Amino acid sequence: NLLDARVQQVLVQRVRELALRYGAHASFAGLALQLSGEGYAQLPGLDWGYDDRTIAQFTHETGTALNATGPQRFAARAALLTGTHRQVWQSWRAERISQFYLRLAAELKRANPRARLYLAAAGALENLEFKHELQPTLPARGSIDDALRSAGIVSDLGQRSPDIVLLRPNRLSPPISLAARAVDLSLNDNPELDQRIAASAVPAALTFHEPQRVRLASFDQQSPYRQTYTWLVSQMSPSEERNRRRFAHSLAALDAQAIFDGGWLLPLGQEAALTDLVALYRRLPAVKFDTFAGTTQPVTIRTAVHRGAFYTYLVNDSPWTVEVDSEWQIPEGCQREGLSPGRELEPLVPRATNSGWRLSLKPYEVVAAKFSAPAAKLVGARVTLPPQVAADLELRIRDLQALALALRNQPPLETLANASFEQAATGGGIPGWVATEQAGVTADLGPAQGATGQQALHFVSRGPVGSVASLPLTPPDTGRLEIIVRLRVDDPTQQPPLRIAIDGRENGEEYYRHAAVGRGTERAQIGKEWTQFVFQVDDLPLEGLSQLRVRFDLMGAGDVWIDDVQLHPLRFFDNENIELLLMITSAQVKLQEGQWSDCMRLVESYWAQFLALHVPLTQQPLVGQPATPAPAAPVETAAPAAPRPPEKTTLKQKFNEWLPAKIRPF
Repeated sequence: NLLDARVQQVLVQRVRELALRYGAHASFAGLALQLSGEGYAQLPGLDWGYDDRTIAQFTHETGTALNATGPQRFAARAALLTGTHRQVWQSWRAERISQFYLRLAAELKRANPRARLYLAAAGALENLEFKHELQPTLPARGSIDDALRSAGIVSDLGQRSPDIVLLRPNRLSPPISLAARAVDLSLNDNPELDQRIAASAVPAALTFHEPQRVRLASFDQQSPYRQTYTWLVSQMSPSEERNRRRFAHSLAALDAQAIFDGGWLLPLGQEAALTDLVALYRRLPAVKFDTFAGTTQPVTIRTAVHRGAFYTYLVNDSPWTVEVDSEWQIPEGCQREGLSPGRELEPLVPRATNSGWRLSLKPYEVVAAKFSAPAAKLVGARVTLPPQVAADLELRIRDLQALALALRNQPPLETLANASFEQAATGGGIPGWVATEQAGVTADLGPAQGATGQQALHFVSRGPVGSVASLPLTPPDTGRLEIIVRLRVDDPTQQPPLRIAIDGRENGEEYYRHAAVGRGTERAQIGKEWTQFVFQVDDLPLEGLSQLRVRFDLMGAGDVWIDDVQLHPLRFFDNENIELLLMITSAQVKLQEGQWSDCMRLVESYWAQFLALHVPLTQQPLVGQPATPAPAAPVETAAPAAPRPPEKTTLKQKFNEWLPAKIRPF
């Protein structure tokens, strides 16, 4: 428990030992503390630290009274500290961990005045709690900043002291599975985190190359040793100019003064694409550069004065070759020196009052120069892109528009056996379903009486908890599942305590989600006529989920008829559809305003990749088609709370104008 002073003291002693032993060495520049969601140098989540010692210190220092004692005190503390007192609890923990990091930095400083503490946070959010919180949703449910605070890490820690450097995490892996990379994509593509790290005294970045592991069971069978467990680890580098991308982006987004790159192994391969960039980067002074205020996307231009010289670098954070035409005020006699050994700088051309510098930047290329006079000044810049860039982005946006609209007409899954209960019972059982076998609970097939088929499921409990579950299904790789079911009761005054649920195993642990209908609910009452009810899960685990089943649970005495169960892996709520189309419209606006990098970020985002992967495009244009007609019976939402509609903005008005009149939401 890192909140405990005794644990902190042990770690301080270890750092002190390292600092005293190696701090005087010429190459000692500090210590990197590897943070891990399952490690001991941070906290594993907000639900941590409920022991008596920690709680006593929390209540003493914050004045917060919990009044949680006795055998049930831990559950009571959990309810209070993740509910009413969440903000105070989260802030206290984060401040205590921050003070601990400052102690470690002070120990290093005593051993070597230039030493720094680097917090390597690439694995800080690598556990199930954080992954669930950060799984992409529309709109976003959790923030990276909030998740970091739950781990005891404040993203502005680097602003407090130049002796602590929080490395901006970036996780790099081959595009083998969108589901496996969902959280990483959201983390890598987060401009708010970029802004926080860029404001640090020493902005810095860390790219962690995800190892790809392959199990070699056949090797174990041939091994002369017992109980071996062999796997092959590879760590692949992007090819050609894409191998420069992470470095170029770290400079463009952060003005990074330090860049860490690696993983379990050293990144090997494609070194030729990095040679000039690495040599240039090492020649830049490790100081804060000022960003040129003009609109130059996708190029970022920065300048700085250091030790009587004027430095500038231009970084192209895009996959396109671009032309830059810049204007400079150059004092007489000022000399210019290129900082890349593999590139000769284009000449400065005299103009009416200034000097012009025209250059071409290849994809993810960085060009830098040093002027001998500190009074040199950049006064203007204009960036020109190839003509096809706008057309290509426009085409990608149109594809995303069509995919987003196609979501409205996606068919249900056909993997649920006997979904309408039309197959005749065999041997006393219901094909495709397993019912609780105990006294007082019955599940039989009877006449549908008004539903679409001939039969329906009649589920009755005289008191015990009973369940009817489907056979196991393959979990959808969309991370979403909507259950639509028709329900009715013979007597609406006798509402059954029914749950519409899913269950399974998540990494070996029980997984269960449900929505209540009938007794105990206000807006989900079951009537005498067949009515559709909807239960949607939009954060289904993308990894580690197995044995997924659909369930109907009677939590006590009740009588209900069930029919026409449908499963939809791609059904979105109205507010989600609107949020998705707003994102696409935002990309269109960015394109029109020449904000090329922002537009590219949106069309390459997780949700853009999600649509391209999961939604098939129809041959017939979707724009202008009427929406799918509503079912004859009203639809009741079994979810605990109705979705919150987003506030109207100018961007929504732009989006509203783009949509066909028949399906405009505003």
